[in-house]
Parts: sequence; C-alpha cells; structure tokens
Amino acid sequence: MFVGGWALADNQRLRPSPQEEFHVLHFPSSNTAAHRPATADVAQLDELLDDSVWAFSNCRVDAPGKPVAEVDWLFYNTRRGDFTVSEWKGFHSPVASVKDTGVPWILADGSEAANPIEQVARQHEAVRAVLRSSVRQQFFPTVPALDMTLQQCVYAPQIGPETTRERLRFGRVHGSLADLAQSLRENRTIPVPLHVADPAAHLDLADALAALFRCTVSRAARRKLAPSPVSQMEDSAQRIVDIHLQLSNLHSELARLMMKQPVEVKPAAPKQPVKAPRITEIEVMKTHLDKYLKNAGDDPQSVVKGLSRAWNAALRDPNMHRDGAVNQTVFGSAATSRVKHLGSLKELLGSSVPTWCLEQALSAGLSAKPDPRRSSHLLVSRT
Repeated sequence: MFVGGWALADNQRLRPSPQEEFHVLHFPSSNTAAHRPATADVAQLDELLDDSVWAFSNCRVDAPGKPVAEVDWLFYNTRRGDFTVSEWKGFHSPVASVKDTGVPWILADGSEAANPIEQVARQHEAVRAVLRSSVRQQFFPTVPALDMTLQQCVYAPQIGPETTRERLRFGRVHGSLADLAQSLRENRTIPVPLHVADPAAHLDLADALAALFRCTVSRAARRKLAPSPVSQMEDSAQRIVDIHLQLSNLHSELARLMMKQPVEVKPAAPKQPVKAPRITEIEVMKTHLDKYLKNAGDDPQSVVKGLSRAWNAALRDPNMHRDGAVNQTVFGSAATSRVKHLGSLKELLGSSVPTWCLEQALSAGLSAKPDPRRSSHLLVSRT
C-alpha cells in the first residue's frame, strides 16, 4: 500500500505525531489499524491550503452494490463547492509516460505499472454514490442527485518534467504537493457547486462526512468550525441603539414631509410589456464558450477542458433545449470558429463532434442518444 506518496509494508503503521492534531482541518482515519499519511506531507498541505479546504485521509467507503473502496485523500473545497478524490501512488522508478485509462503507465526503467487513473475512477464512483445517498438530502437539498459531480486526481512524486503526459479525459495528475494544492485552490467554475446554505451547519457536515468515511474530527477542528457564540447582552444593547437611530431618522423624515404641500399625482398609463426576443441557439452557445474559454489561452488541454465545460453547461441550459434535444451541430460550428487557430476541432477533441458530444453527455450522468429525426441533435434527459 502507498501512503503519502511512499510505499509501506503491510506491517508498518505510521502513528500520528503530537503535532498532527494542530492541523485544524485534517480529518484522519478513525481506524487505529489504518495507515497514516506522512507527517511531512500533512504539514506541507497545511501550509499550502487554507481553512476553506477540508482534507479527509485514508477513508473507507462502503457504497451499496460496490466493493469497499479505500481512498487515500478526499478533499472538500467549501468556497468552490466541490469534492476531489485523490489517489497517492509511489513507484520504484520515475514515471516516463502517463497514459489515459485502458493502458498501463510506463516507468523510466522500461517496466509497466497498473494505471492509477483507473483506480481513482472506481473510488470516484463509490464516493459519489454514498454522497448522493446520504449527505445530499440534508446538506445539499436543492442539488439533484445526478448533478453531484466530483473531481478526481492522482499524485505521484515520481512524475516530473521529463514525464510524457497523454491527454486525459477526466481528472488530473500531479508530481508535487504544490501542484495538487494549486488545483484544489484555483477558482475554476463548478457547474453545480455543493455549498452548504447555512455556514453554521459546517460542523454538522464535517461530523457527517467523518462518520461516513470513518474519519475523526479533532477538538481543534471543532473549535474552528463551530459558529462563534454571540453575547445576548451585547446583541440586545446594539439592537436598542439601532432602533433609536431608526426612530430619529423617521422623525426627521416625517417633519420634512409635513412641511411640504401635497402634490396631485396623476396615475401614469400602464406600460405595455415589451416581449423580449427569443435568444437563438448560436447566441446561447457562444455565451457558454465565451465564459469557459476566456482563460484557456492556447494550451490544447485547457481548451478541451473549456469546451467540455461549455458543452456541459449547454446540456443543462433550457434555452438550448428544443423538444428535449440539444443541437450538437451548433456547438461544433461555434466551437470551430473559436479554436481554428489551434487546428481542426476534430483533431483537438480526438474524435468527431457527434461522438465527443455523446460521450461528454453520458459521462455527465445524463441519458443521451442521437435524435432519430434530426441528426444534428442529441436527445438528453435525466434518469
């Protein structure tokens, strides 16, 4: 098993140090027999991340109908409103080539290693299943179950500048904790953010997640997350002052009104409502592309991620739906004009536009299929 990016023998167990309890928003495993992350890694994460990111380590996930999953790290960004499942791996040799699912990774010594992206993908499904069936109704009641999406990533310190990286469809890979922390902090747009409506419920959510993933909430974390007590005496005194100020303002306004002569006010003729022109599909699509490609630059990987987010947003935009279908041809046309300086859209996506659009819709948890009546459209619905 690999913990904290380093290999550990089965009979080795890292015990938490006395300093570990001061990492306020780190929630370690409650299982005393479980492996522990390296103290140096926890300390570095504590320096790189602020209190808006919660870190649950060595989680056990019991999802109905799925094998028990062991998750190295689960991060929750309370400001951005999303969860990230992170698999930490250690290899005996530097990683020469990072591949997408379906093929192993290649190490510098020529050997092959099991693809950790496939492993984190299975963990991702298990975590998403338990979040949908447990904490969603209590803490995210306005978010439909199918809209609860999670991020996923792999961290391995043997990934470096010499590593060749294949374009990944989902998730990210990191070779340093600084890169991992930057990914967790960055202000990227989440289609449906998972925010707790009442900040006072943050401690309740932390307790629920800790119980769900077999982790503990330290006393320091409780102090940090508990709502600040408000002195009833101070609150009442301030409210009395506020009322007196409001009364004074009302008396002044009343005096001004009594000195003025009343002026006859003729009712204005009611204005006829102006019908707003229906926005066209191409205009809606360009709006989504402008939003998600604004900061993509000329990096093909960033551009593809922006295109994916724009298409995902269009799939959920009522203005794009026509009889239950979304026009993928409009997406292809609008996207082509935006990325033509990088080459053809098909080469950038790695497949034809219809194939790519269908795969993106299915990976977003939608029920999607080509429209038999209109080849330019994709039928989508939520199941």
